[in-house]
Amino acid sequence: MKKLVIAAAVAAIAAPAMAQNVSIYGVMDVNVQSHKKSGGSSVTRQAGAGSFASSQLGFKGTEDLGGGLKAFFELRDEFDMANQADFNFGQESHVGLEGSFGKIRLGTTDITPVQTFDGGSAAGQFGNVTNNPSASYSGGTTAIVELGKDAQNAFAYTSPSFSGFQVHLGHATGHNSSTVDDQDADTNSVALTYANGPIYVGVGSSNLSGSGVKAMKHDALAASYDFKVAKVGVSYAVFESSVTTDSKDTKVTIVSASVPLSGALTLRAGYMMGKIDGETSNEAKGFVVGGTYSLSKRTTAYAHYTKVTNESDGAFGWAGTTAPTVRGQDPTAIGVGISHSF
Repeated sequence: MKKLVIAAAVAAIAAPAMAQNVSIYGVMDVNVQSHKKSGGSSVTRQAGAGSFASSQLGFKGTEDLGGGLKAFFELRDEFDMANQADFNFGQESHVGLEGSFGKIRLGTTDITPVQTFDGGSAAGQFGNVTNNPSASYSGGTTAIVELGKDAQNAFAYTSPSFSGFQVHLGHATGHNSSTVDDQDADTNSVALTYANGPIYVGVGSSNLSGSGVKAMKHDALAASYDFKVAKVGVSYAVFESSVTTDSKDTKVTIVSASVPLSGALTLRAGYMMGKIDGETSNEAKGFVVGGTYSLSKRTTAYAHYTKVTNESDGAFGWAGTTAPTVRGQDPTAIGVGISHSF
């Protein structure tokens, strides 16, 4: 009898957890690298972000509501293991519903095309590009903003897959309170993706327009094809930022590839071109070459070499480097690290 009572108590405790299905996940990634900018000396440092995978911690869960309807939530933020950066669930903090109609998210979430186009990168996070808009240069300061990233007060909709096609819609109100942005402005985004076997294609646009200090537009295109012996990807993005009467378009093109050399070892490489229209001597070119070695399904060791060449007014960085603090610097980085997911 006592055994039956104990079994009933355990079942009563376990039932809510089974119904809601909550999980904890994350990535711990840190590397040691030698980093240098032209005109400066080499610095050996630990870097906990921006090399192979971003360190992050997240919580997510689903609940079956019956009739094919599910409720879900997610809390996630990225952090720098080396520098103990703040952690405030600024990456994802949303709740939503999923059913035959698709998926709806409400809260803080990504609604930009670039955030949607993860499938367009063949090199993983080795393909990330940075640009420092506040770096001093002869032409003044140009604001470059990744429109809608981690948008607050957001509504996002993802349609069901129709033969590989999906529609992504987003709307956010007052997504930030920067003094140079209109904090009451609305952000609207639309994207179309196609994923079918080895093929991935995505195209989309985001728009922020308020009553006046700044209007921003972000257009992006990404595509990749997995040939099995190699995966090749290309992405193109245009960030338009209008500050009063000054309008600038930042254009970035990335070509990436990954080649599995064995069951565990993969070679990854990328080439980047960046420029700002309407300015002179601001173009940048860069490359990254690296390798990843899977120690297990969850643990990966990696190494990379990255170099960016900026013209005299360029301020681009890439894949583990730091964007220049003074325009015209050429950042390089050599790093080795380890990444563990759970």
